[in-house]
Amino acid sequence: MPFTPKEIAYLRSQGYGRLATVGAYGEPHNVPVSFLFDEDDGVIEITGRNMGRSRKYRNVLANDKVSFVVDDIPCRDPEVVRAVIIHGRARALATGGKARRAQCDEEMIVIRPMRIISWGIEGSLATGVHSRRVTIEEEAQR
Repeated sequence: MPFTPKEIAYLRSQGYGRLATVGAYGEPHNVPVSFLFDEDDGVIEITGRNMGRSRKYRNVLANDKVSFVVDDIPCRDPEVVRAVIIHGRARALATGGKARRAQCDEEMIVIRPMRIISWGIEGSLATGVHSRRVTIEEEAQR
């Protein structure tokens, strides 16, 4: 599992994130999305309505490099910011979305992490940023 237990708990507690894909001309395309976290495979699943016709889906078909951010500000005084950022490879799948969420289309996007960055998750903000690459060995075990 590429995520720590605290990152898993945080991802489970959130329902929305922002998916950045690479557009046809190399420009970034960033959109808010709902997501599911598949703990068994350690991947992020993006489902939705009109998924197969969406720009994000077409972008992933053409270029699998993505970034996905889940963050929140649970306290304003003092300000506390929490975030998990995932840089990874995505697959645009023709099937599976409806099985994950009945109200969604069949198409879905699955993100496999290559790098995970988090802050405010493992402890206080004083613990700093936690950043790591997902190793080839971890990838082979999945």
